[in-house]
Amino acid sequence: MPQFFLNKRLIILLISIIVLVALVGYSLSGKSKASWPEQFVKDVAGFGENIVSKPVGFVASFFDNAKDLKNTYTENEHLKKTFRRIGTT
Repeated sequence: MPQFFLNKRLIILLISIIVLVALVGYSLSGKSKASWPEQFVKDVAGFGENIVSKPVGFVASFFDNAKDLKNTYTENEHLKKTFRRIGTT
């Protein structure tokens, strides 16, 4: 009995995914050109995204570089200890 419910859920999930993909395809194929209000909203949103993404990307890359530098330092210390151990034996 539990396997029946599992299969039923799987079938519902597959049908839902198929319907979702069909709706996305239908909504994308129906429009050739956006109206001027839609285009205006897209332009404003894109401009706002650029204003926000540039500083956020800079800060994120700064912290990523700092983390990489710390990892490099830690690896370097580990290699120095290994080299000293090998050199003394």
